[in-house]
Amino acid sequence: SKVERNDYTGVEVQPTARLAWQPLAQQTIWAAFSRAVRTPSPYEHDLFLDIYNPDPPFFYRLTGDRDFRSEVVYASEAGYRFQTGNLWVALSCFFNVYRGLLGFEIGTPFTEADPPPGRTVIPAHFRNGYDGKTHGGELRADWGVTRWFKLHGFYSYLKIDLDRTASIIAPQTEAATENSSPRHQVALRLAFELPHGLELDGTFRFVDELPAQGVKAYVNLDVRLGWRVLPGLDLSVVGQNLL
Repeated sequence: SKVERNDYTGVEVQPTARLAWQPLAQQTIWAAFSRAVRTPSPYEHDLFLDIYNPDPPFFYRLTGDRDFRSEVVYASEAGYRFQTGNLWVALSCFFNVYRGLLGFEIGTPFTEADPPPGRTVIPAHFRNGYDGKTHGGELRADWGVTRWFKLHGFYSYLKIDLDRTASIIAPQTEAATENSSPRHQVALRLAFELPHGLELDGTFRFVDELPAQGVKAYVNLDVRLGWRVLPGLDLSVVGQNLL
C-alpha cells in the first residue's frame, strides 16, 4: 500500500493486492485489485476565470471549489496466459469504478455593473460531478508459424459509462467522454525473415469510430522492409498509414 498526505484532502491510502497461480508450468492465472486517487491541485481549489460568450453576450465565471475531493478509482483486473510450443496467448479483462470525477456545476446568473459596462455572469464551479464505470479486455497472441514466419495479433474492447452527480453546465459531457475512446481495436502483424538478411513485416490495424469527435472507424497498414547489412547495422524502408 502507498500512503500519502497532502494539503488538500489529508491522508490518502492507495492499496494494491495481486494474486498469481500457475496450475501448469506454461499457464498463469492472475487477478488484482487496486485503489488509486488523483489529488486536487490549486487549479481545482483556487481558479478564477471569466470566459466571454459573444452570442448572446454573457460571461461564464469559472471558480474553484475548496471542498473538491480526490478523484478515486477502484480497479479490478484478471487474466490468463499460456504458452505451448510456438504459440503464446494472453487474455486480460478489467472493471473499474470511479468516484468524484471532475465536473462543472452551474449557478444562478446575476448582473455585474462594476466595472462598466454592466454584464451578465453565469457562475460555474468545479465539483466532484461524475461517477462512472469502465470495463473491457485485451487479447494478445504470438505464433511462430515457422522459423521464418511469425504472426502477432491483438484485440481490445473498452466501454465507458458516466453518471452525473451534480447539475452539470454541459450535460453532453458524459457522451463526449464516453464516445471519445475507440470501443474496438484490432491489430495483426506478419513478420517474415527472408534470405540475404532481409526482413519484411506488415501491420494491419482497425480502430473503431469516435462519435463525439466526428471521427469514423478506419483501417490502416504499415509496411517495413529491412536489410541487415552487417552485425550492428540495419537499413529500413518504412511506409506508414498506407490506407
